[in-house]
Amino acid sequence: MLYTLLVLACAKDTEIAEYTPDPKPEGGEVVTVTTRDSVDIVADYYAASSADRPLAVFVHMDPRGDNHRGDWPGEVLQPLVDADWAVMVPDRRGAGDSGGVAEDAFQTVAGAYDIEAVVLKAQEDGFGALVLIGASNGTTSVLDYSALSPLGGAASETWPAPDAFVMLSAVGPTTNNHALEDMPMLPGWFGFPASEADDNAPWQAADEGDWSFTEYDPGGHGTRMFGDAPQAAAELSAWVISQE
Repeated sequence: MLYTLLVLACAKDTEIAEYTPDPKPEGGEVVTVTTRDSVDIVADYYAASSADRPLAVFVHMDPRGDNHRGDWPGEVLQPLVDADWAVMVPDRRGAGDSGGVAEDAFQTVAGAYDIEAVVLKAQEDGFGALVLIGASNGTTSVLDYSALSPLGGAASETWPAPDAFVMLSAVGPTTNNHALEDMPMLPGWFGFPASEADDNAPWQAADEGDWSFTEYDPGGHGTRMFGDAPQAAAELSAWVISQE
């Protein structure tokens, strides 16, 4: 009996600790912007030191349920702030402190208007390169914004075009509103769990050499990846910083 209790105690002591994300960086400002279709979007904004610094915009997972801008942990955001990037982390429409209807963020192109609104807010201070980072159906809005930009295959808007993008768990809904072929061939980084390899296969087939793909096993979906594969946070932020 004593031996059994000791084994159980040792096993308990060696359990992997529950994932606790790093706190968000200090020095951010909470801003509210209004989209072209009159939806108020709330975002954390970390301004850079000068107008020529790059801008990163983080688009969280499905705005239905409990997903919100706080899902992007400090271990992803802090390296960019430390590298003097401007960083925008909005609550998508229908999520967190923002208004609007959650389904519109990915079932229509209106999610691209959320990105437009925060990009134009950052443009008041000026920025250099623009990198969009989306998780789960946040990738839908990244594709929509990119496709509608002057560089995209469905270009119809004059808003600032992205210079690079990240898709964390590109999934079926990513192409809800635009085809993969509408995505401009910009530098891109794809991170996904092994269970989503089939979802990423079409993107790999379309790659012309500008896209990088990293599969994590084990790995969670979207921003849950950071708990299951802690190295993903450092690899994502390092890739973004390399796009300066």
